[in-house]
Amino acid sequence: MTDIKFSVPDDLLKKMEKYPEIDWSSIILSAVEKYIENLEITDKIASNSTLTTEDAEIIGNELKKRSWEIHKKYLDQL
Repeated sequence: MTDIKFSVPDDLLKKMEKYPEIDWSSIILSAVEKYIENLEITDKIASNSTLTTEDAEIIGNELKKRSWEIHKKYLDQL
């Protein structure tokens, strides 16, 4: 197995140090594995897709618009 070093902000390190019984390496390894699994699923879905970047932008903009409309209705009711 290869060792990898990475930086952790001081405030996060202090929080981690409160729990010395935790095997942080295994938690980080698990998180990286899960992240890669999600990327692989995304790649698999995307490889079968005929959706273009332009199509994705149009869909994204429509979702933002609808989301704002829902939030605006909520805010108007306050």
